[in-house]
Amino acid sequence: MLTQIGWVHMQTGELDEARALFERAVAMYERTVGTDHPELAMPLNMLAQTERKARRLDAAREAVVRSMTILEKSLDAWHPDLVNPLYERAMIERDAGDLAAARAAIERASAIAEQTGHRLSTNVTGLKAELQGDPPP
Repeated sequence: MLTQIGWVHMQTGELDEARALFERAVAMYERTVGTDHPELAMPLNMLAQTERKARRLDAAREAVVRSMTILEKSLDAWHPDLVNPLYERAMIERDAGDLAAARAAIERASAIAEQTGHRLSTNVTGLKAELQGDPPP
């Protein structure tokens, strides 16, 4: 519930409110399922997105890296659940001006999305084209 309300705040530009809700959700998940459970990855990724939109790129990077680390440990390095945080990582790195890191993240997201038919494959393809300097498909 906290993540859904946080998402609404994020979408309406109320980023401080969104961040507070996502931080509460992260704390709740940590208490209930532990600090390395894959369910923690989603609120961390949403927190990363909120931090990126607020231009707090170091905080965004920290949250998304933690999300990715949890998923890679508990699932598989090529699991489709990694597409979202990899996409977010690419967005963060692009916004920070590190295009090499952005391209590396989006290439991996693209490979996973293509293998699995992930729902974000269109977004991934568009960002990949942007980072390569190509017009979006």
